[in-house]
Amino acid sequence: HQVIALARFGRDLGWAYQLADDACDAAEDAAAGRAASGCAPARQARFLLGRASRRLDQAALPGHGAAALLDCGHAVVGSMLDDVT
Repeated sequence: HQVIALARFGRDLGWAYQLADDACDAAEDAAAGRAASGCAPARQARFLLGRASRRLDQAALPGHGAAALLDCGHAVVGSMLDDVT
């Protein structure tokens, strides 16, 4: 159960990162006057980051393990999303 929850967390976080990167690219394209592509990648990334957090709750990690993993995810993906908001 714990391994499955952690694998799902990793998958959601990976997709959130990719979508946040797509959102950054779309913001750069818009600033350069190019047409935007994709379907709300920043919104999708935020959704996946939230779902990743819920996956960690399901993993029931001991100590501060879940908080540390979530902090890392928010530090990377969240900071990318801050740049496109």
